[in-house]
Amino acid sequence: MPFYQLVAMDLDGTLLSRDTIITSRTQKALQDCADAGIKVIFASGRMLSSIMRVAGNASYLAGVIAYNGALIAEWPSGRIVRERPIPNATARRLVADLKKSGVHINIYINDTLYLEEFNEAARNYCRNTVVEPSFAKFDELLHRGEPNPTKILIIGLPEVLDVMTEEYRDRYPELHVTKSRPYFLEFTASG
Repeated sequence: MPFYQLVAMDLDGTLLSRDTIITSRTQKALQDCADAGIKVIFASGRMLSSIMRVAGNASYLAGVIAYNGALIAEWPSGRIVRERPIPNATARRLVADLKKSGVHINIYINDTLYLEEFNEAARNYCRNTVVEPSFAKFDELLHRGEPNPTKILIIGLPEVLDVMTEEYRDRYPELHVTKSRPYFLEFTASG
């Protein structure tokens, strides 16, 4: 049995190149881990479909942790093993509060990215994550009986998000609030 049994890696800013790909050299190193009996897991704030797209047909991968831990899936099937979504009532309250701040909001439901508008922040996000969004009015989306959101992400100025991070941690103790990049603030269910 190898000394290490599992290796879990983030993607953005860690494993992926500047071109948001896994280089052949890195793939070989990951395959060497798997061949040595070490399980390889990708752990990311990305949505499941985005991780699967980046991973391609990676035979070395044992599983995927998506949405900052809110969803765990098998590889390569993508079968969801565990999901901890944000309750719709909490999501409605959170989105109403966030709209007052003037930040861009992304909502993720059933591994679909929902936007209300396709502004510059949304274009950059979709380009970097290679995700095609769907469009909906959030009030309608969260009231029409859709499943609960897996994650809500906002995009804004770093100094604004710095203040919002502490404010929203205090206001929403039932949520895990993470500043994953200087301009991203992410909300998932605690636990």
